[in-house]
Order: sequence, then C-alpha cells, then structure tokens
Amino acid sequence: MNNASVSVYFNPWSLSLNLILPEIQFQRLTSVSQLFSPSFTRALFVRHPLDRLVSAYKERIAILQKDRIQPEPHYDGIRKAICRQFLSLNLAEQGRQGRHICEDSIPPFEHFVRYILLNTRTSIEIARMDGHWKPFTVSLSSLSNQI
Repeated sequence: MNNASVSVYFNPWSLSLNLILPEIQFQRLTSVSQLFSPSFTRALFVRHPLDRLVSAYKERIAILQKDRIQPEPHYDGIRKAICRQFLSLNLAEQGRQGRHICEDSIPPFEHFVRYILLNTRTSIEIARMDGHWKPFTVSLSSLSNQI
C-alpha cells in the first residue's frame, strides 16, 4: 500500500462466524473424537490429484538448488535420483564435463511420474511417499488411524 491509500488493514479472521452466518448454529469441539460423531457435518476441500502432482513437480523437482530461496537438500536428492535413474550417459562423457550432469539438470515431468510409480509398488512404499505428491486418500487413512 502506498501513503495515498485510505485502505485500512483488515483481518478477515477477526470476524465472528455467528455475525456473518446467523442462521447457522456453530458448536465448539471439546474433543477431536467429536469430528467422527454423526451429529457433525464435515466438509473437506482438496485439490485435484493431478494438480497436486504438477504443483509438487514445479515447486520441488523443477527448481535447481542454486535457484531456491531456501535450501531443500531432500528434494535436490530426489531430483538427482530421478535424473540418474532415467539417464543413459556413457561414463566418458560424464568425465569430460567435470561434474555429473544430474547436478544441474531438471528431469522431465514424465520421468518424475515414472519415478513415483516405480517407487510405490507396495502399500508400505505408498505410505512413505512424500506428502507433496502422496494421494490425499492415503493421507486421510493414516490420519484416521492415529485418532
């Protein structure tokens, strides 16, 4: 905002739901177990699974370490693992470059998807998937098992 603006900072979270929606009677939870009570209506909004997958690729895999604001060595390691898994270079070419080509390359989206498919063949591997591309249904089932 510039100094000429007459706008005032407004925090939407400070509004009372009872004032905004007077017809609805909101209740407070006294326990998390009440979420599973049939007397509560629950709504859950999630992004489309392919949208989540594309977002994970763009934000976690398709950005090189040098281009990140904060280091994310875990995702740099995954990016390099994808590259190594699908790269067919001869060793002489790697030696001439001085560094391994996977240090500065971004694998195509197709390789990212194949990497996920190849590393999620068992239910244990699926449960251990990274949360950025784990199916939300898997995340929900593990959450309900904890409660």
